[in-house]
Amino acid sequence: LHAMYVDEHQFGDEYTEPERVRRILRYMSDALDRIATLRAWTTDRPLRILEIGAGLAWMCRAAKARNPQCNTIAQDVSPEAAQRCAWVDVYVQGELSDPRIDSHAPFDVISMTHVIEHLVDPVAMLRRCRTLLGGNGVLFVTDCSQELTAPELDYLRAAHARCSAVVCVMTKLDLYQHAPTLIE
Repeated sequence: LHAMYVDEHQFGDEYTEPERVRRILRYMSDALDRIATLRAWTTDRPLRILEIGAGLAWMCRAAKARNPQCNTIAQDVSPEAAQRCAWVDVYVQGELSDPRIDSHAPFDVISMTHVIEHLVDPVAMLRRCRTLLGGNGVLFVTDCSQELTAPELDYLRAAHARCSAVVCVMTKLDLYQHAPTLIE
């Protein structure tokens, strides 16, 4: 990870092109609104957001647009974007084990956008997230996998019914292999 994300430049002009920024923020705002609706959180409730592998911290930015009083914490191993995200209250350049993150827990939303597919041990990361989530918190995970089939969606719905505090979609290849561990 260090070689890919710390030693190399990640965020060129394509990440700050206005139309792309607008589309990303619309997606993240819609996702946060769906989560808030699911949990019956009103816009006047300041949420506690942790964005893992944050980069330009799009979920934090969406949260601040929703309610400027939201507490936004971003974490990334790369220092590249830390100074570029004025909407983040605390930007932790380091590992998820950093104690500065624990001091802001529990979180209402933990977001991992296009992160899980890069992890050496995604199950360990998900377990760590579980310790940081509040009782009604939601883990929001996206990846670059293909669309799921109907049976795979049914399986996810059943898993969610058993553990509604965690909403997680893994890659198709990892879904069945790791699902029993995640449900436990």
